[in-house]
Amino acid sequence: MIGLFSLLEAMTDQPLPLILKDLPLEKDVEEALLGRESPFTPLLRLVKAYEEGRWQELYNILKGLPISDEVLPKFYIKALSFAQRAFVLGK
Repeated sequence: MIGLFSLLEAMTDQPLPLILKDLPLEKDVEEALLGRESPFTPLLRLVKAYEEGRWQELYNILKGLPISDEVLPKFYIKALSFAQRAFVLGK
């Protein structure tokens, strides 16, 4: 979900802080989306590195997380599927 929210700025053409002030998000989620440190920040960085093909950065981030590089593609595909269903249902 954080990955989806990270795209709101591009999707709405509004500044992210302005968008987030109207959403009932946990403080840690909001902090990660704004580029500040929170428990979710490494996961958001991981997803962005994966999407952009920054493999060395991805492996460096993975060192600090309990996630295997073998399951990452499976998680990513599941997240894309979820996002697609959420987008279609939201229409």
